[in-house]
Amino acid sequence: MAVTMTELDVATEGYVQALLLTYLDDTHADHDQGSGDGPFLDRTYVVTDVHASYMEAWREVVAAFINENESDVREYVDAFSDGREGWSMIGYDLLLTRSGHGPGFWDRGLTDVGGRLAGAALALGQGPPLEIANVFNRV
Repeated sequence: MAVTMTELDVATEGYVQALLLTYLDDTHADHDQGSGDGPFLDRTYVVTDVHASYMEAWREVVAAFINENESDVREYVDAFSDGREGWSMIGYDLLLTRSGHGPGFWDRGLTDVGGRLAGAALALGQGPPLEIANVFNRV
């Protein structure tokens, strides 16, 4: 069964939510250039602040991941009581896992399917560096 546009949109939003919660905002006034410490992106931005071209690029990444791992993705989503939450977690855990941010697919108590999805996410690599000035509609 093909993924619906709504499911893909929810998964992509989950991907971006994870990005906002795990990447530091190096453009924020409280960012310390010397130590690299500072606030995370979610302190300044929300999903709707992301430029359309980045949303589309990330949507394509999420769609390809889902299509290439469809049976495992379906099993993963079905493990959540709320289907919307499951689709959101696919995107969320895809970003966390591929970026090496600790928790991710292997951290949800779904050992076999989580391990397979983690392997697929890690195979994507971390992706290109995030250039905040280009990603958001407001900086």
